[in-house]
Amino acid sequence: DLLRIQFYLIPDLQELGNLICKYQYNKNIQFHAEQKYGKDLFQGQPVYIIKNVLCKNKKTGNIDLVEYKYHLNSDKQYEAVFLTYEVALLAWQKFVIQNDHYRLPSRPNILVHNLEDFLKLYEQRKSIETKNLLLIPRQKSYKFIKNNITQKSQQYLIEAFTKKFSRFQIITKRIIWSLTSRQPINW
Repeated sequence: DLLRIQFYLIPDLQELGNLICKYQYNKNIQFHAEQKYGKDLFQGQPVYIIKNVLCKNKKTGNIDLVEYKYHLNSDKQYEAVFLTYEVALLAWQKFVIQNDHYRLPSRPNILVHNLEDFLKLYEQRKSIETKNLLLIPRQKSYKFIKNNITQKSQQYLIEAFTKKFSRFQIITKRIIWSLTSRQPINW
């Protein structure tokens, strides 16, 4: 018997509400063919993928297929999956600035899917082509985690310094005590 693990995700209700009430009516939004959604429903946790776009290269005059890739460092590219629409738009704005040699649209075309089904499709596709995947949360979550990690690392440094310094203090006091205390005459 194979051990099967089941997990259930509780969607971000604020993002889900925004998608149902606002975002789904935007012209740049397209839902995945197998996604279950409607005027007042959406199945699962929404994820947003920036689609490739054909656009003119200002330098060469050629029409190129431009893929949105996320670069954490110069040698690794990631397929970005955004957990919020707003962060996808912010990332696109930065991408447009970095790629000013293309005539990119002000808003990207975005494919909306749910996280569970996306991961299933990604796992099937991964066997065909290997890609690195990066899930990008809302900015507020990222800042919260970053601040907590920074605070904990600062606390660790202070505690480590205090321990080392107190050991140094004790050793220094012992040395001074031994130098200033009376020494035997036949030393």
